Amino acid sequence: MIPNFNLSTGGLISDHFIKNDILTFYEAINHIRKLHYGRSKYKYPNNILKDLRGTCSTKHACIKELAEENNIYSIDLNMCIYPMHEGNTPGVGKILNRYKLEYMLESHVYITYGDERFDFTFPEKNEMKWENEILIETSIDVDQIKEHKAAYHKNIIKDWIERDKLPYSLKELWQIRESCILALQTVD
Repeated sequence: MIPNFNLSTGGLISDHFIKNDILTFYEAINHIRKLHYGRSKYKYPNNILKDLRGTCSTKHACIKELAEENNIYSIDLNMCIYPMHEGNTPGVGKILNRYKLEYMLESHVYITYGDERFDFTFPEKNEMKWENEILIETSIDVDQIKEHKAAYHKNIIKDWIERDKLPYSLKELWQIRESCILALQTVD
């Protein structure tokens, strides 16, 4: 179980929550979870608080930064690659079917504490159907949710194209993936 604690003043994210009468880590996590799923204008964790939306990367990076502002360093930010399909990521099936793909290799970011994974990406959803299908898992830093995450993900997709002799280019598969992400923004 993730530790709960009272937020301390003096950090950008902590101060935002305290000003809005959100005083504990659990209250902040609950607030972040309830934000709409969607990309923020900028990929900086604190922007989700202004834009009132975030993705797996920005929501969990915000939680990680909030913990560190409060001197809690035992919560890690992790990224995995898993085969995204309708069964583990409801909302993407129509897109994948249109392109005759069983799945899309997807990158997902979440937090861990000890040996437990926690996913606060979607409001009111606690299921982590993707968890049993993880192919690769690695710890990342908050500043890696931007260029590093995308470059890593694209390299994985390049290898997949070559290995499975897929009839798509990297650019085409990335666009199909983007369509899947857009479809998730309309799923609640």
